[in-house]
This record gives sequence, structure tokens and C-alpha cells, in this order.
Amino acid sequence: MKLFQLASVLTLGTVLMACQTTQSNSTASKIESFKARYTKAQNEPFAELVIPNKIKTDLTLTEYHHKVIREKFPLQRYQHVEQLNVADYDEATQNTIGLISKLRNHQFGELNAELAQLQQQYEANQTLENEDALFAAYASFNLAYEQDLEHLNKWVAHSKPYSLMARATYLHSFAWLIRGHSYVYKTKVGNINTTRHLATMARNDAFSVLADNKQNLVMLQIINLTSKLNSWYLSHNWFYGAAEKYPNSRRLINTYASSLYTRWGGKQVQRDLFLNYLSKNAAWALPEVIENFNKYEVNTDTKEPLFAPGYYDAFLPSEDTVNTAQNAADFQPRYSKILKDAEYYKNIRASHKQKQFEQCLSQSQLSIFLGRASALVLYGKATCYSGLKQYQKALNMLDVQQQIYPNALKRYQQRYRKFINKRLNASKVI
Repeated sequence: MKLFQLASVLTLGTVLMACQTTQSNSTASKIESFKARYTKAQNEPFAELVIPNKIKTDLTLTEYHHKVIREKFPLQRYQHVEQLNVADYDEATQNTIGLISKLRNHQFGELNAELAQLQQQYEANQTLENEDALFAAYASFNLAYEQDLEHLNKWVAHSKPYSLMARATYLHSFAWLIRGHSYVYKTKVGNINTTRHLATMARNDAFSVLADNKQNLVMLQIINLTSKLNSWYLSHNWFYGAAEKYPNSRRLINTYASSLYTRWGGKQVQRDLFLNYLSKNAAWALPEVIENFNKYEVNTDTKEPLFAPGYYDAFLPSEDTVNTAQNAADFQPRYSKILKDAEYYKNIRASHKQKQFEQCLSQSQLSIFLGRASALVLYGKATCYSGLKQYQKALNMLDVQQQIYPNALKRYQQRYRKFINKRLNASKVI
């Protein structure tokens, strides 16, 4: 029986027992309310994920969108991407650099072959290691250069579906980079509109892939992440449809669980049904999921838990249940994660403080290569050159930073220029 019909076969008694055990202090009216919610959900039909009949994968960015993007990410940043000395980095980072280099050099056949192999490995053996490798490979395309979209478009014109999957990943990531994480009322209208447009482009690419393969795990994630999540039927359908094929996917389970938080429109009955499903099919995932429910289900004003402590604990597996889940510590990642700009700058500063200036420089070059060429990163690269006593290169880098971000770090610029000029003049005297 298909998993998306799960609600129709769950036993009411099991759920009510869990509810009564964990809500000993609840009133009878709350239990009656739960009964009503559960009965309604039990009787609702669950349709499969609907793929639109017409999917526009040829949407483009208008001049309006380009203007918004370039205010945050000036085009000229891309001019300062350098060829990296790959040997300076660990194996996972080398693999990520390799994927990006193949994209920018239009080696589309090699990209298709590498991604196809990762997909086949995961389909044949659904371990956490293979799942991590698959998603991390696509996460390599979480770039922040507008020019990389041109390379992705050429790849799509060359061949599909891996190009569409890579482009959808890029568009979704880029949408959030434009959106930022401030409150909506603090975010510019242009950024909101551009984010929505990029998200729509990502969804269209994802739907295009799903039209041929409704259980494509990577694209189902994109659909979920770009949804407003105001309808639990959409999230329910995409999860249970995929879980039928990928019952032990930790990423699948955790992504669905996060979509059920109250802040995203999740409902209590959804969480109860989900936990029941896990208790029967993936008990190893329950502790982590319940821990996150308890952690994130809080009143946004008072920060107090929405539910009594231990509300979900009745769903936990017994102590004698064997945890068969593979841990991330059991393997070495095959691709490195692309970090935020601030994290790269933190690494640059740490290397500089330890006087590891070569490593400082390689970290700054890597962050620029990956699209994280913020004003701080460019400034940090200048400090790396200064540490290596390459003062003219340090001044040149400060010029680049000032040219791209004329209003950033002005005070630091002035002070550091004086410092470097003194060092430069002293070296000339010697």
C-alpha cells in the first residue's frame, strides 16, 4: 500500500494513547480537539504531488532583477577569481573546486558523468555517506556570481537533466542570498520580488525534472524549500511519495520535519501522524526529530515551549530498539560545504593571527572562487599579502575592495593603507 495513503490506515487508538500519556495535565477539551483533528486528517484523501502541465524552464532575469542583484553583488567581483593551486586544499574541497571548474570551463560531459555516478551509487546503496555525497555535489553550485548562471544556462542547452538540477540548486541558494535573513519589513521590495522570481525559476526547473521522475530526491527538496508551506497536503505528499523509495533518508526526514514547525504553518496533527510513521518505519530518526520539535516549537514572543515538556516523548522508541542509522562521523565527506562570507573571513583572520599567511591567502582565494567575495573577504586578502610582506599586492587588493564596495570599511581602509605604506616605504629604503 502506498505511503501517501498512510493516514487512512493509522490506528486512532495508538495515537490517542500517546496523546493521553504525554498530556496527563491536559484538559478533556484538548483531547477532544485532538480527536477531531485526527479524524478529519484520517478521512482526508492524499493525492500525489501534482506536476504542472506547463512548465517554463526558459524564464530569465529582467533588467529590474539584474539591477537588484548587482546592488548586492557587483558584477566586477567575478573578475578577481583566480586559478587555485588545488594541492593547497583537502580532498573534499578539491572535489568541489573540480565541479565548479568544469562548469566554468563548459566540460558538461564530465559533469554529467560525475553526477550520474553519484546518483547511481545512492540508488544502489542508500547509505548516509552516499546521500551526503549526492547532495553535497549539488550544493557545490550554491555560488554567488551572476555570471555562473550563464554557464548553467549553456549546460541546460547542452544536456539535461543534471544541468536542470544544478541550476535549480543555484537559483534557490541565490534567491536566499538576495533575500537575506532580516524581517520582511526590513527587506527592500526589490529584493523580495527578485527572491520570488529566482525561487519560481528554481521550482520550474525542479518540476521539469520531476515530470520524468516523480521521486527525484534532490528536486523534491527544492520543491519543499521553495514552497510557502501553507498547505500541509503539499508537504505531506512530497514526503510520503519520496519516503516510499528512500525510507532511510535522514535529509528527507529532517527537511520534512522542519516544514512541520508551527512557524512555517505546521499543524499538531501533522506532527503526530509523522511521528507515528517514524515509529513504525524509521525509529532511529525519532530522537533527533523530537529533540528539534521540543527545541523549535516555542512562543516567538516569550520564547517559552508551546507544549508541555515530554509531549512527544511517548513516540520515542524503547531502549532496546537498535539504532541502525549511520552517523556522519563514520565517513569523510566527498565534497566540501560552501560556507557563508563571514565564516570564510573568520577562517582568514584565524590563519592571519596564527601567522600562517600562506594558508590565509589560500583561504581568501578559495572564498573568492566560490563566490563569497564580500568586502570583508577582499580586505582580509589584503592582510594576507601584508603578512607575506607583499605590500604592493596588499595595496592593490585594497584598491579592488574600494572599487567594488566603495562605501564599505572606509575607516579600516584609511588606517590600513597608512600602515602598509609605511611598511612599503621602509622596505624600499632597505
